[in-house]
Amino acid sequence: MSKNYNIWIIILLWLILILNIANLFKKDARALETLKVGWINNMKKVEQLYSSSKYISQQTMAIDQALSQINMDAENNNLNENILSPEDVIQKLEEITANGVDNWKESARFTILEYSNFGCGYCRRQSVQWVIDNVIEKYPSEVNSIFRSFVSSSQAIKLWEAIECVGELKRNVRHKFIKQLFATDAWLDIETIIDIAWTLGVNKNSLSKCVDSGKYNQEVNNQRNEWASLFGISGTPGNVIIDRETWRFVVIPWAYPVEKFVEEIEKLKNN
Repeated sequence: MSKNYNIWIIILLWLILILNIANLFKKDARALETLKVGWINNMKKVEQLYSSSKYISQQTMAIDQALSQINMDAENNNLNENILSPEDVIQKLEEITANGVDNWKESARFTILEYSNFGCGYCRRQSVQWVIDNVIEKYPSEVNSIFRSFVSSSQAIKLWEAIECVGELKRNVRHKFIKQLFATDAWLDIETIIDIAWTLGVNKNSLSKCVDSGKYNQEVNNQRNEWASLFGISGTPGNVIIDRETWRFVVIPWAYPVEKFVEEIEKLKNN
């Protein structure tokens, strides 16, 4: 009996020791994190930020985007086996830029394709800061733009189908519609999307019928596929400046300020 009792005493002492060591590491780790952010008052603010529903939602979207990117990269592993000829590339560029719907001027020499995703924080920043619009303001007769989709989830695909339907039903508000979608903090379910379109003069019943028909499903998927197969873009936002005189193009991956776009346009003009 005494031997068993002694064994249990030893086990208990070991557990106490292990818990104390773990607690010591935990305190050290917390002290280090507190030091990183500028001591205890800032640490309290960081904890408040981390526990907020908006921050959690933003992180969820970022994680979902990263996972979708990994899945897309896996799907596109064999892209190099299907490299387009220069002639095929030009044909594709002509097709993409033939029927512009956003900030469109038929005579413009340069077209900016903006491949975007509503679950992407950098895409939202590029939109709400009016980056592409400000580029066009610098080149009012020379540059136009087209929003293109890069999406993976079924809900996001349905959202971009709604955008294409808005372009069909009321072409002149498509650009404003996209900007409002990026500007809202609401969860973009189909009802919210239709309500936003309605505020811009789009008929609700007509939009619902168009979305339900699935008529733009293939178009949205084509847009998603072309950014990787044609331009080799590996993330969003993915921006492409196309010179419609020479059919040369420049890819600007991720979010950059206006100056970067101006720099690349000037290079295309002068080379």
